[in-house]
Amino acid sequence: MKVKQATSDFIVREMAQPLLAPHGIYAIYQLAKTGIGTIEAINLITRSWPVRQMNISAGGLKDKHAQTEQLISIYQGPRKDFQGRLFNVKYLGQSERPIRPDSFKANHFTICLRDL
Repeated sequence: MKVKQATSDFIVREMAQPLLAPHGIYAIYQLAKTGIGTIEAINLITRSWPVRQMNISAGGLKDKHAQTEQLISIYQGPRKDFQGRLFNVKYLGQSERPIRPDSFKANHFTICLRDL
């Protein structure tokens, strides 16, 4: 049996419903990435936007060798989307609290097994 032969063989999506508030100080985004870790994506975001890494938070770290979707928050982050080569960031709205590990209830996994 072969597992994770390609990034499309392992798909992870956070199951989360952020509490949005029109006047919150945290911008909430959906981070979708392929073949890059969460920390690497955050580092690339800080190179593209004028935000500090310490102002970005995520509920957890997602696998580098996968297609993943997760929420992140940026303290006073820009209210716009961003498209990178290995990831994209979709602005969802504002919140009064940052994304933290307790911000989502579960992960949904799709795994392709080969050569059974």
